Amino acid sequence: MDKRKIFNLISHFETEAGEDFIDQNESIIKESCLVFWLLGKGYLNKHQVDLWSTTGKCNVGLNSLLGGYQDDYSLFPHGQGEEECDTKRNEILAELISELSIYESRLMDIMNEFNCMENFIDGQYDECYEKISKITAEELNLKYIDD
Repeated sequence: MDKRKIFNLISHFETEAGEDFIDQNESIIKESCLVFWLLGKGYLNKHQVDLWSTTGKCNVGLNSLLGGYQDDYSLFPHGQGEEECDTKRNEILAELISELSIYESRLMDIMNEFNCMENFIDGQYDECYEKISKITAEELNLKYIDD
């Protein structure tokens, strides 16, 4: 499944469930797998991974790693521009899920468990996806770091 469709599924889940996808489904991906994938993709740097691994917070949860908290190892540590950063976080999560079939399977299990597939229309969040996929995580951090 391509990451655009996965992004659409995650966005649809959030609309249907009225809750953040990761808040509801943190166990979809283990923190250590996510951290090293983020490092390999260049979303986190070695310093952030060192901070994460030495602070005793290796099981902090996906939200802490992906942003919205003041931890220096978070992808979006400054907590500003929350809506835009949340959308970018979902795009990054969709990228990871699209690369491993086990995560695609877990995503579909979640969508079915919460009965979110009934009203799903593929493409309904494409405009949002196109806009956010053009912005890098680093650009978002720089945009909000001085606000």
